[in-house]
Amino acid sequence: MNTVEEIRDMLSKEDYTKLKSVIHKYHPVDIAEFFEELSPQESLNLFKILDFDDALQVLEEVDSDKKYFILTKLEANYASKLIAEMSSDDVADFLGDLKEEEKKQILFLVEESVKLDLKDLLAYDKNTAGGRMTTEYIAFSKNLKAKDVINKLAELAPDAETIYYLYVVDLEGRLVGVISLRDLILVPEQTPIEDFMKTDVKKVNVMSHQEEVARLIKNMVF
Repeated sequence: MNTVEEIRDMLSKEDYTKLKSVIHKYHPVDIAEFFEELSPQESLNLFKILDFDDALQVLEEVDSDKKYFILTKLEANYASKLIAEMSSDDVADFLGDLKEEEKKQILFLVEESVKLDLKDLLAYDKNTAGGRMTTEYIAFSKNLKAKDVINKLAELAPDAETIYYLYVVDLEGRLVGVISLRDLILVPEQTPIEDFMKTDVKKVNVMSHQEEVARLIKNMVF
């Protein structure tokens, strides 16, 4: 009996205590693969025994049909909490796969603060740079010193999807450079970030097709 068959057997017997001990051994990405072989209802029952962090990672990995089924069958507050923790671009891509009536059901679960980000992302075709971008990033004023940025980063990092590079903006909020976490850690703490930021920032138009963006990235020299 393979793992999926074992899971299905425990689900049918409602042996959730044993199921929790078995599923705990697997990474969320592996658990998401099990969902591919389970029925929607079996997937939902398995999903309900996962802790929040694992549930969130699994939800981000499963296909849109399973994602929709699970979210619309969960208690509304819990579903809303899960959606709020997903990256805005992932939610936008998910909504783009749904029919209009299905989209309305999911949007009903979305918090108002998240809807503001989604409104901008949904305005772009999913195959453009705008449709692929995330609205979750960290930017700092060029006038800040390295120590100030590190202190602020400790507060902001949990809300950012990626923090390998930090964006630097001027007083008008315009992008003027980027800094890497490595450089930030290595420079003297009183160094203004504008002194070591990289100003040769590659940009693309939000309407650029994703293939054009991919070609640009492929030809970049790191």
